[in-house]
Amino acid sequence: MAIDLAAKEEATLVIATDPDGDRVGSAVRLEDGSYEVLTGNQIGVLLMDYILSQKDEETELDDSFFCVSTIVSSRLGKVICEHYGVDYYETLTGFKFIAEVIEEQDEKGDDTFLFGYEESYGYLAGREVRDKDAVVTCMLYCEMAAVARSQNKTVKDLLDELYDKYGFGAEKTVSIVLEGQSGSKKIQGVLDTLRQHHELEFPGFETEALRDYKTLTRYDLETGKTTPIDSSESNVLLYELNGLDWCCVRPSGTEPKLKIYCGCYGEDHDEVQARKDKLSDSFVNTIQQLLDDMD
Repeated sequence: MAIDLAAKEEATLVIATDPDGDRVGSAVRLEDGSYEVLTGNQIGVLLMDYILSQKDEETELDDSFFCVSTIVSSRLGKVICEHYGVDYYETLTGFKFIAEVIEEQDEKGDDTFLFGYEESYGYLAGREVRDKDAVVTCMLYCEMAAVARSQNKTVKDLLDELYDKYGFGAEKTVSIVLEGQSGSKKIQGVLDTLRQHHELEFPGFETEALRDYKTLTRYDLETGKTTPIDSSESNVLLYELNGLDWCCVRPSGTEPKLKIYCGCYGEDHDEVQARKDKLSDSFVNTIQQLLDDMD
């Protein structure tokens, strides 16, 4: 309905929040008059780059600033922070973990939090609250769009420029619904089986390491060495692939679902999208086969 109204009014931007005002979604008008709905990752990296670029222009950036995101969010956030020379922290899924980093590094430490986000459309800027905040996010997003407009650019132009500067990223989330007690057993059975076989192969990809957040151990598949993970414990497995590519599996914390995430990165948009689809299909098929074997 919002996009229909935007098309009628020829609006360049659509912004929506959920009823409790903590998540933000957006659609942007394209040259042909259609609208493209942005992902949570796209909004997150746009806002991160905008905040850091503005601080940089005002020569206010130094090595005390930091940003935070999650292990299932776009890896472009890390690349952006490295470009501006600020620290980047990666947490488990959920804003409470982002808040823990803010408390430890900002409130109790000497650093200054700038921005945090997760791929599920949650964002936080500034130091006043400790949860995702749609109100401040909408203000910043509109400010970013207004600055772009003053330069005869759209939010879509900003996104294209971001990809040209940092590389293209494509992420995907797949949920497999497994209801009831039998579903819970199957979810745990899949994770137990994957833990027993560290060297899971993805055709066309090289698996470099497996992070097991239940045992808080990172397994280097090339050297066979293990190193501890500095994190809270969680029933999550994350595979580090070539370059920045990755995939992850975990149970949903609120629904009877097994959630599968993946991300791929590179210069060529079409190639990265194809690689992402190939990786996602491969991982989903592997997990579906494990589920079928339990029937």
